[in-house]
Amino acid sequence: MSKVPLTLRGAEKMREELKQLKSVERPTVIKAIAEARAHGDLKENAEYHAAKEQQGFIEGRIKDLEGKLSHAQIIDVSEMTPTGRVIFGSTVLLALSLLGWAFTPALWWLSVVLVPIALAGGVLNVASNS
Repeated sequence: MSKVPLTLRGAEKMREELKQLKSVERPTVIKAIAEARAHGDLKENAEYHAAKEQQGFIEGRIKDLEGKLSHAQIIDVSEMTPTGRVIFGSTVLLALSLLGWAFTPALWWLSVVLVPIALAGGVLNVASNS
């Protein structure tokens, strides 16, 4: 599989989430499954089924993060030479205007990355078609 570009910040956030999933959430759900099993019949045990579903989500997310990190090409954007173009790792200031009037409060900082960590946090996915 080819390398996937990832910012230093993006990689760190993924590592933090992976650590949280492995050290906190995985043990918590394993404990919840054990407690639900202790209640007896598993066929109609909603707690057991909910915990197993949560475990599947956690394990899937762990596998996803590990895969992304194992194929990541970490790029330190602070070492990039400004080119005047929006490329991976660029931080862009957008100023919106309406009918020729500039709105000072409507300034947005966007970081261009391949794997978005939080779109609401000002991160734009370069792989997006929109």
